[in-house]
Amino acid sequence: MVEGISGLLPVHASHDRPLFEPSKNQLTWPNGSIAQMFSGDDPDGLRGPQFDAAWCDELAKWRRGIRPGTCCSSRCGSAPGRAS
Repeated sequence: MVEGISGLLPVHASHDRPLFEPSKNQLTWPNGSIAQMFSGDDPDGLRGPQFDAAWCDELAKWRRGIRPGTCCSSRCGSAPGRAS
């Protein structure tokens, strides 16, 4: 999702490529936008933070209980609590 051939890093031009900080599980773009990464193996990792959007990879492989956590974490933006 981040580093592979079609990942977020290689699809950006060098001047617009986000800084990948694996130790923080975070990507930071030059414009200040931040993406935080959470594992499907840790549903409690979504407790507390709030987001404008969520990008879910391989949703069908997630353990039960994680999707509701994702919905509750998306309290900001134009459609709070909505997971599409």
